[in-house]
Amino acid sequence: MSTPLPSSDFRSLPARPNLEFEKKRAKKLVKERGGVIGLAEAQLQIAREYGFSSWRKLASYYNTWQMHDRAGAELTPQARIDLERSVKQLLEEFSARHVMDPQPLDAMGTGAALSAYIPRFYGLSDTEIFASTLSEAEAQLVVARRSRFPDWKAANDFAEALPDIGNRVQLPNSATMVAAKKAVLERNHDELERVLTYARINVQDYLNTSLLGAVIPKMTVPEVEALLELGADPKWTPRNGFTVLEHAIIRYGNGDAVDVIAKRVTAKKSFWVAAGLGDVKTMLQFISKQGVPTEAARQDRPDAGILGTGGTVRPDASDLEVVWEAFMMAALNGRLNTMQALFDRGFPVNYTPVWYNALHVSVSYRLVAVVAFLLEHGADPDFRAWPDQQSPRDLSRMQQQHLSTDVLAQQVHALILNNGKN
Repeated sequence: MSTPLPSSDFRSLPARPNLEFEKKRAKKLVKERGGVIGLAEAQLQIAREYGFSSWRKLASYYNTWQMHDRAGAELTPQARIDLERSVKQLLEEFSARHVMDPQPLDAMGTGAALSAYIPRFYGLSDTEIFASTLSEAEAQLVVARRSRFPDWKAANDFAEALPDIGNRVQLPNSATMVAAKKAVLERNHDELERVLTYARINVQDYLNTSLLGAVIPKMTVPEVEALLELGADPKWTPRNGFTVLEHAIIRYGNGDAVDVIAKRVTAKKSFWVAAGLGDVKTMLQFISKQGVPTEAARQDRPDAGILGTGGTVRPDASDLEVVWEAFMMAALNGRLNTMQALFDRGFPVNYTPVWYNALHVSVSYRLVAVVAFLLEHGADPDFRAWPDQQSPRDLSRMQQQHLSTDVLAQQVHALILNNGKN
């Protein structure tokens, strides 16, 4: 087991990490040493200055940061309060878990965030991370990076400016969004343009953003077709670098709606995209018969922090976690054939690296066929990551009560009710 050195032994990361700058630093170091050290040794020395155990990890961290920077930062008007509270909660959780052996399930994704955003913890396991200590500055960096800021100062500066931003920018209200959605469903471009122009919203931007599932959650086939008819572009790529199809796979929660997009574009060949599309033949190119994902499967993973579902992609994740990501895409989109193929390669139905698993998500999205399939394969409706977390049965009961007229919610609850204890 690796034992990370104290945070005081390392220099702080640059405010805006730049891999090209570090490469030039490494070449300059080789030159200054008169060729006594090679480029690889110089790169390793620079990586270790920041706390990374290898140049590969530094490069991976920097590349992730650049992707997050392109996507843009996210904070709410209550950001200032949320930032301070989040740092306190993170330090408290770290202190509590520091004395736990073995380490509990990373239900809230804290271990993954520490592994992704603190150089000396980069790629380490929870056991290794929580055996060490955590400084307040490091906790602040994690909180900032979770909202896609380079550091704590940038997050605070943005939070302090939010009231002024709110005064200067006319944000769309709920009435505008309701009227716009109504115009979309009626496929009335003139009315949509009137509503959005009045709210000072660009029509094309609205259509394209809506196609990502950012405006209308849990998209339906008619909604997607209406957006396309009104001019939404399924081939555009937003600044976060992920395609419309990739957003659809992770956001729509509706494989039929995703297929409307898939028919109009060329899908990128990756493990999780193939799983989300139900393309078993392509998906199996990324996993061995023993259930081990290839290196290519590891190189292109769904970044939930960018794609809008929250969470952190854990660097150097276990084989099971990489496969779980693809399995979740299959479940979200109702791809039973893909799920079966992963079961055939040994994927455990109840695997849960965070507080929720495939059954939790399928119940929440009211995916009746997927819930039935998972239960048939032994999914546990009473699983809880932590004693106070909700089980799939809890979610089902809550939906049955609050969505009493929703046929799908009632069907899901019937399936759960007939499986195990009441």
